[in-house]
Amino acid sequence: MRPEPRPGDTVTGLVDAVIAVAGAFTAQGDSLVGDLGLTASRWLLLGALQDGPATIAAVARRRGLRRQSARESMDRLERAGLVARSPNPADARAPLFTLTAAGLGALTAVEPRRARWAEDLESQLDPAALATTLAFLTTLRQRLRDG
Repeated sequence: MRPEPRPGDTVTGLVDAVIAVAGAFTAQGDSLVGDLGLTASRWLLLGALQDGPATIAAVARRRGLRRQSARESMDRLERAGLVARSPNPADARAPLFTLTAAGLGALTAVEPRRARWAEDLESQLDPAALATTLAFLTTLRQRLRDG
């Protein structure tokens, strides 16, 4: 016999499910870009720079990462020649990072793979449920940010 659900059990189940899905997305991303010398994490950081220069703090906020984790990955990307660091006129302690030509090339190489993968997965899912899930997770993320 199953115990009666307690207040908070549904949210706890949601947390477990989201963490498991995030892990599966990371594994899929790793296999999608591994032969290009990238990981899903580094690919996400490169993508966060597509719209222009950003600080590590801004990239970490955008991607939901800890600053330390973003900094370590950004340092690796810089050593690999995929991003470049430059002074930040607004804050000398927080350099700006931009994509190099090689970084942009890596993202360009990934894009057709990402598009095929996303289209294939989306074709296997209920469109209405997918749209509802996206709206719900967007709202949930905002609530969690707002405290």
